[in-house]
Amino acid sequence: MKKIFLTIIMCVMAVIAAKAQENVTYEAWEGTINKGKTPVLVFLEERDDGVVAGWIKYPNAKKPSYLFLAGGKFQEEETGDYISVHEYQKDGHRSGHIFLTKAEEGYKGEWTHLDTEYDMVLDKPISYPEELKNQLAPASKTQIGKEYSFEYDHITGDLRGGTAKFSIKNNNNSKMAYEIGVYAPNIAEGKGIGVLYDNVMTGVEEEANYEFHVEFFPKFCIITNIVGPDPYYYGANTTLANIYIKVK
Repeated sequence: MKKIFLTIIMCVMAVIAAKAQENVTYEAWEGTINKGKTPVLVFLEERDDGVVAGWIKYPNAKKPSYLFLAGGKFQEEETGDYISVHEYQKDGHRSGHIFLTKAEEGYKGEWTHLDTEYDMVLDKPISYPEELKNQLAPASKTQIGKEYSFEYDHITGDLRGGTAKFSIKNNNNSKMAYEIGVYAPNIAEGKGIGVLYDNVMTGVEEEANYEFHVEFFPKFCIITNIVGPDPYYYGANTTLANIYIKVK
């Protein structure tokens, strides 16, 4: 499982390196974690390039609410096809990780939080409410948030995270100011004016001269990976590339 934690974001970056197609499939399941003790509802939408988003709800919680999920569908020789998504609080903190493989009926896998790991079984199909759908639709200009955030500390114990701020800079919506910063244990940063095409921005960190891309969705953005003479400058290859949750 530790390998999954360390590689999920880089895998997501790989599957969206090119401009994504837009076909999306939806599925929703009722199930349990922790040997049947805790009921859960899981809603997943998958784009045909492997990007996955959705929701999880714990009906027996004191204040049941939908928590956002984002990650991807991948394939490894040992594991086969699997879904790996993080569970996010509204402020960008990762409160859990879900690893799923296909079962005879639904999915089976694990829900993990720091050193706590519970089995997860999703075996009863349910309806996917219309109001929860379309989290993988391309973000419109008005949906692109001013500020996004991510945090690693709930998964690794590290005080590691980052913020990304964006604003449209001209009347034809083709340029966007950005300021991206990632803190400990590595430092990566980008600041300047990027080119916005549809819902994807291209930016260049001037000092190191590396290029990165940001793809915007209604509730989050993905900063995709680095092209440049030194992709490990400031640790950029491992720190800038991340899923950021919209907080403002």
